[in-house]
Amino acid sequence: MDGPQWQSADVARMTPKDRLAALPDQLRARVAETRAALSNPSSRASRGSRSMSWSGLRVGTNVISRLAANLFTTSILMPEAFSLSAVVFMLLGGLNMISDAGIEESIVRHQRGDQTSFLHTAFVVRALRGVVLGLIVLGVAGGLAIAQGYSDFSGTVYGHPDLVFILTLAALQPVLGGLVSPVYFLGARLVELRQMVLINIAGSILGLVSMMVVVWLTEEAWALLTASFVSTAVMVTLSHRLPGPGMRFAVEREALSEFWGFGRWIIGASFFNFVSREGDRLITSAILDIETFAIFAIARIWLEAGANLLQMAQPTVRGLIAEAHRESLETQKRVVGKLQPLMLGACLVAFVSAFLVAPPVIEVLYRDAFHATGPMIAALAGVMLWRVDLIAEASIIAAGRSRLLASINLMTTVVLLAGVPLLYPPFGLEGLIAATLFARLLGHLVFALSQAALLERARTPVLMGVTVRGVLAFMALAFSGVTAAGG
Repeated sequence: MDGPQWQSADVARMTPKDRLAALPDQLRARVAETRAALSNPSSRASRGSRSMSWSGLRVGTNVISRLAANLFTTSILMPEAFSLSAVVFMLLGGLNMISDAGIEESIVRHQRGDQTSFLHTAFVVRALRGVVLGLIVLGVAGGLAIAQGYSDFSGTVYGHPDLVFILTLAALQPVLGGLVSPVYFLGARLVELRQMVLINIAGSILGLVSMMVVVWLTEEAWALLTASFVSTAVMVTLSHRLPGPGMRFAVEREALSEFWGFGRWIIGASFFNFVSREGDRLITSAILDIETFAIFAIARIWLEAGANLLQMAQPTVRGLIAEAHRESLETQKRVVGKLQPLMLGACLVAFVSAFLVAPPVIEVLYRDAFHATGPMIAALAGVMLWRVDLIAEASIIAAGRSRLLASINLMTTVVLLAGVPLLYPPFGLEGLIAATLFARLLGHLVFALSQAALLERARTPVLMGVTVRGVLAFMALAFSGVTAAGG
């Protein structure tokens, strides 16, 4: 028999004993294959490994520095400051997602994504988008100023007298962000993230240090915006110094058509993704008192730190899956098959950490006013399990199915907006969290089934996995003690 026994055409007729005996040969062959792939610097495995290492460095640095900055600022500022900043960053993040035309995704996936005319058009679209978003933020600030004069927002974050000023100041951030050179995103296309990561780390550290200094000097809520301004300015400056074509205001009609054809559904997908992911904060900011909402906002900061650790794989995953998709369906199946178990394991670790580790850590790190953050994190721990969806999202985007992405996020949004009015009145904060978890669970189910259909895989294992993750998420809510914490 030529080759290892497990490779034979007669493998289906092997006895269990023979298969067990052949297992060492199989493992040795897999190890040798992996070593050979990693030893080739240009191989997909080698580039993916390097990119993951750089992503890990970026995310690890950002998470540690952000949490350290949060601990520093909570020792100086009152809880209401974090309610104000949460609303501002929720608005900025929402506008950014809602207006996302898939520029970065187009640069990564499109055959012409690295051509100069394509990049020039991307730069113009991003710059104009930044100006429009800045004007919208100014409009929101003006509208809120008028509304505060005619409506009673007392007790909520929207009635705070400093919110209008902070929103006005924040209008500069999207204008700056729109000036980042699209050359910055070529690293994700090439699955070479070194330069992207170094720029991101430099901006993050300088921004957070600047923020801590300004918070210490002023003790004002608006100082929390300093990190965003400084980090964005650093990214803009360094992105234009990367090797590649210089940017200028020039538009190619064909590239613009591609952005619109692909991006119009990305806009819809991003809008509904924002509402489904941030709907809990949108609703709690309006119905909870400012102190409880501050606890909720800080809990989300910690959860987002964990989510960012998981999301560090996103540029690498999207690049690898897009590249595999351009080759063949079988290549994409192999790549997804290797990435999926790794991502599932990472999500499970993040879930256990949020449920078991975060509450006692919060009690040690924060003063008494913020101790209720721990049970809140435990109650929301289930959202970490569904970060595995980034694999399915990458498969859908690689296939150019942005309309499907929009449809899934729309469904999640509708379920969330319908569930909150049903569950919040009788069950309070616990009901609101349950509605959020159910909406995201349903979205996770459809993402998983959609990927199975795209890759022509069986659905039964997918349904079993989704069910297990759903049970774990709601068990975490039931045993979190969030009612006592958040009441």
